[in-house]
Amino acid sequence: MRPNWQFLLEDWLRATGNPNTRRFYQQSAGLFIEWAQGQGLHDPEQVKPYHLRLFVEYMEGLTVRRKTGPVPRYSRNGILANLKGLRAFFGHLAANEFIEATPFKSFKFPPREKPVLPVVGYDDFKALMKAALLTRHPLRDQAILGLLFNTGLRVSELCALRFEDFRVEPGYVRVRGKRGKERLVPVDPQVMRMVNAYLRRERPEYREAPFEQVFVADGKRPLDRHGVLRLIHRLCERANLPRLSVHAFRRGFVVELLTMGGDVATAQRILGHESPYMTLHYAQMRDPNLKAVHTRASPGFRRME
Repeated sequence: MRPNWQFLLEDWLRATGNPNTRRFYQQSAGLFIEWAQGQGLHDPEQVKPYHLRLFVEYMEGLTVRRKTGPVPRYSRNGILANLKGLRAFFGHLAANEFIEATPFKSFKFPPREKPVLPVVGYDDFKALMKAALLTRHPLRDQAILGLLFNTGLRVSELCALRFEDFRVEPGYVRVRGKRGKERLVPVDPQVMRMVNAYLRRERPEYREAPFEQVFVADGKRPLDRHGVLRLIHRLCERANLPRLSVHAFRRGFVVELLTMGGDVATAQRILGHESPYMTLHYAQMRDPNLKAVHTRASPGFRRME
C-alpha cells in the first residue's frame, strides 16, 4: 500500500531543520494537499503540471474578509512562495523515490508581481517643503528638497556637491556621478535662489573655500547619505507622509519631467544613466536644447508661486 499524503508530508517536515521553514512548508504543502484531495488526487503520482495550473487558479480565487469587504488571500508573490514550497515537497518525494518525477519539471511558474516603487509627487514635494520651514536648518533643507526633486540627483551626488560646482555654468550644477563621471545638470532658477539663500546665511565661507562640500550637518560635518535619509524621514513624519527613500525623488523627477512635456532622452542625460548609444561629454551637456527642455518642464516648480 502506497503512503498517503499525510505520511509523506510528515516525512518531509521531519527532514526540514529550521522551525520557521517547517511551518511555512506545512502551510504551503498542506494547502495543496487539501485542494488535491478535493479534486480526487489521493496519490502524488497522479499530480501533473496541469493540476498545478489549476491550483494556481484556486489560490487566485481565495479571499479573506476585511471591514471593507473581501480581499485576495494571496498576492501574486504569495502564490509564488506557496509554489516554491510545494516544489520543494515534490522534489523531496522524487529524491526519495516516492514518485518517479516531480510535476514541476515541466511546470512554468507565473511571472512575479513587480513591486510598485514609491514616487515623490508634486503634492508630496509641496508638503515636504512646508515641513522643512519648521526645521533647525530650513534654508538648507529646502535647498536639498529642491535639488532632489528638480534635478533627480542621486543622494551620493547631492552629498558630494562642492561650492565650485555651482560656478561652472550659470543655470547648471556640475555633478560627479558613478565611477567619477561628470555631467552638467540644469537647475531651476527658484532652486538656485534656495541654494544661494542657504549659502549666504549658513555657509558664508563658500566664497573663500570653493572645494568644501555644500551641505553640512551640525558642527559643519559634511552631510552624508545617512544624514539625508534621516532628514527625509523626519520631514515625512512632520508632513504625515509614509517614509520615502531619497531615490523616490529621482523617480518623481522622471515622472514630473515626462508629464510636463520632457522626453526620455533628456531625462536620461540629466539623470546620468549610461546608454550604449550615448556618451556624455561636458560640451554636450551644456547644449541650449537640454536647458530649454528642462526649463519648460522644470519638475516641482511648474505650479509653485
